[in-house]
Amino acid sequence: MEYGSFAPIVRSVCALFLLQSLGSGVRAESGARQADAEAALLHRRIDLSGIQQWERSAASWQPLTLTPAKIYVVNLWSVYCPPCQKEFPLLRNLMKGWRGHPEVQFLFVADPPSDASAEEVAAFWQKNQAALPDTGPLRTVSAMLRQSIENDQNPITLLLDENLIVRQAFVGSIETRPIGRSIERLMQTSNHSFGIGKKPRLSVLHR
Repeated sequence: MEYGSFAPIVRSVCALFLLQSLGSGVRAESGARQADAEAALLHRRIDLSGIQQWERSAASWQPLTLTPAKIYVVNLWSVYCPPCQKEFPLLRNLMKGWRGHPEVQFLFVADPPSDASAEEVAAFWQKNQAALPDTGPLRTVSAMLRQSIENDQNPITLLLDENLIVRQAFVGSIETRPIGRSIERLMQTSNHSFGIGKKPRLSVLHR
């Protein structure tokens, strides 16, 4: 077989190698941007005023009453955000693992308010209850929360301390990222007074 007959194969191999190299470079750049965005969120104090909560018993929106806690897990999502919807079953399992531990509170905040009306948020939550966290949704009614984080992406999951300071940030879908371990680590380092020593049962997806 003459050398020329190998030329198409060589070109194909070189093209494949080039595409893989470009793909790796894009992924690395994307990962660096994500890491930078998460680092920029750390140590910010989050403004949770201007938020409403859905009262299931009254079937109405009311001003948010923030329950005292040592860690707040704040998930920012939108009705029309596919990645947000995809990660809800994971967040449902995570919240279930911490059930009975009042020092960890979960807040699922629909934002920005221009994405969906109050009626749309409530209807979405009621329609998809089986796949969603077992709690009522929240929604912003102003831009104050986004102004405090200076990031307009969705989804975003923030771990806040008792003073509403960001201690850990997850920009984009959580997928298999170790959010459960992050909560445990923050619990171990926080000087809390709840006196609960039993570790919660966490979903295997977040260990």
